[in-house]
Amino acid sequence: MGIRGRKPISPALKIAAGNPGKQTLNTDEPKPRPISAFDLVQRHSQDMSEAALEFWLDIGPVLEECGVITEMDWPMAILMCESYATYVKCTRVLNEIGATMTTEKGYEVPRPEVAMARRALKDCESLMVNFGMSPAARTRVKVSPEGKGEEGLGDLLDK
Repeated sequence: MGIRGRKPISPALKIAAGNPGKQTLNTDEPKPRPISAFDLVQRHSQDMSEAALEFWLDIGPVLEECGVITEMDWPMAILMCESYATYVKCTRVLNEIGATMTTEKGYEVPRPEVAMARRALKDCESLMVNFGMSPAARTRVKVSPEGKGEEGLGDLLDK
């Protein structure tokens, strides 16, 4: 069972809004150091499928530039990329052979890839929101100026 109630608002957002509820703020919130897209690929590329790595090479530099990726976020980033890769793989199969199949008794039923693609899309969307990857989600993400990585992903590609 998940955590009940509304998602908590970060202390930084509460302070920016003037702490309207006058609640005690969590000053002990973890503040992980930023990580570059380069660092994530260098440390964890063996944990990613080829398609997920391809997606990360596209989106990682953008997240780094926005300053929303930290050293604590790499598992979530990998899961997001793997979910996206699964969605793309299933979609390619469905485009190639169709969304339905015929059973031995002659019934037309959805292919398993339909459910797999739907689940992967749902997982990917929920993970993308955490990185501010939709217009509505970006309004909820606050980035500190020092949130930028030190090395760019282009450095990895040059090696």
